[in-house]
Amino acid sequence: MIEATDRPDLPDLPFISQKAGDLNYWDVSPSDDYETDVGLGALYARLALEAVKQSEDGVLLAMVLRDMVMGGTVGAMEMGFIAALAQTARAGSMN
Repeated sequence: MIEATDRPDLPDLPFISQKAGDLNYWDVSPSDDYETDVGLGALYARLALEAVKQSEDGVLLAMVLRDMVMGGTVGAMEMGFIAALAQTARAGSMN
């Protein structure tokens, strides 16, 4: 885990949590609805991409993906997040 004090400029995003000084970049609670979770994952990707654009901090995406993998579950929220990243990359809208 990354210490919160190491990232004082971290954007306030709904999927990042801080517990006992440690940051978790992918702290989500899926619902029982697949479509809702895919949509929420896609929304989280758009928020993360906007934060990267604002701060020019590409490390944020790497940390989110790292914590997704470390979480051990790839469900609908993760699929929505990754699909939205892929769609954005394909569209070239990071410019």
